[in-house]
Amino acid sequence: MDKTLKKIRDLYDGKNLRVFYIKLGSGGNNAFNKQHILDNNFYIGFRADYPDILDSLNHKNKTCEQFKILVKDLNLSNDQAPRSLGIVYEDNGDILWITELNGIMYFGFTDEKSLFQPTNIENLNTTKLTHGAVKKMVKWMDQDVSGNKLYTNTLSGKISKTFKTRGTVAEIKSEVHSYLIKRIFLEKSDEKIKTEELLEDLRKNLKVLIQQLNETDFEVLVEMIFLEKGYKKTSKTCGNERNYDLAFDRPFDDLCKLPTFIQIKAKIDNNKQIKDVFANFIGDKGLGGFNKTGFIVVGTLDKKVTKKEIIESGMTLKVLDIDYIVDEVINFGLYHWIIERSV
Repeated sequence: MDKTLKKIRDLYDGKNLRVFYIKLGSGGNNAFNKQHILDNNFYIGFRADYPDILDSLNHKNKTCEQFKILVKDLNLSNDQAPRSLGIVYEDNGDILWITELNGIMYFGFTDEKSLFQPTNIENLNTTKLTHGAVKKMVKWMDQDVSGNKLYTNTLSGKISKTFKTRGTVAEIKSEVHSYLIKRIFLEKSDEKIKTEELLEDLRKNLKVLIQQLNETDFEVLVEMIFLEKGYKKTSKTCGNERNYDLAFDRPFDDLCKLPTFIQIKAKIDNNKQIKDVFANFIGDKGLGGFNKTGFIVVGTLDKKVTKKEIIESGMTLKVLDIDYIVDEVINFGLYHWIIERSV
């Protein structure tokens, strides 16, 4: 196991884990924030480059309260400074720091052997120099134990709300540590495991019920899915058009005013059937041509079928199978409609 991950686990299991959010850089200056991440730097402002502050941070020659008084005397205009620098002062490489940049959460420990160095960076909002200090991290990490990026839009608000704090340093409360650990180590609560099991059962049963729908109901279901996705119907449902079953406008697409081609099949047994539909797709001019991307929606796709997409002459035909349909039914809450029509 990675040393940083092992350290997190050991501190958490020993009930000694402390977690703080740190806003790297200054004044919303993403370029410097990114550079700190790339260079594995830990940055703090508040005039941490003052010789007395720098010396105390590196040699821990004062009590924490004495250090805060020193900081207060040198930062008379900023009441955040004593608290924020005081937390940094307490860090001996055993505080887990988290930060955020461009929608990704980063975390790690400072290198306890590293010393703070003075640094001046230009605040792009004020064109003034911002004075601070940097030291090395062991490393900034942005992935869970399996190597998945920790995108902030996949994190609970328990964590992500901290990224919006107006301060520079904010504590992550101990009651949130359990969530953070489970998220990094991909550990699931009993409730999540049970919910995933129930969801998988729902998927399996919906697949059977959808494949039992008659042709008319299946076409209506496909229509409802595309309407929920923001399409606007052009052709009538269950129509007798020669080469397509449904056609939809895309009001959300200002670049293409042509309708979207949709062919619905209860079952497809071989690749030739898909090629035949593609020929209809590029050859039908009944509506003045189609959008460059069309779809075949299939209730049952034989295992022999290997083509899930055909791209030729600038046109693309995609096969949407039963798994896609089930996912969309769940996403849009359409399972009640299916259940009402089933026995």
